[in-house]
Amino acid sequence: MEGKAYSILTPSAIQKEASQGQVRTVKIIDPVITRSVVLAVNPKDERSPAVSVVRKLIPKVVRTLIESRHWSATLPDRA
Repeated sequence: MEGKAYSILTPSAIQKEASQGQVRTVKIIDPVITRSVVLAVNPKDERSPAVSVVRKLIPKVVRTLIESRHWSATLPDRA
């Protein structure tokens, strides 16, 4: 398949295709683009055991993915 197209995607969205040489990536430096990952919870379920487990698990998974370079991201500074 040949052609040209442009899109703004997260690196993780095309990681497989980029590693196989199917697409070429270019990092946008200016302007700086940032995004946040959030966990939205229904107020009725906020204190459920499942939500508690997920809240504790997400930072561990994120840190592991960043440290192993499977996810190109930075952790926010702790206040």
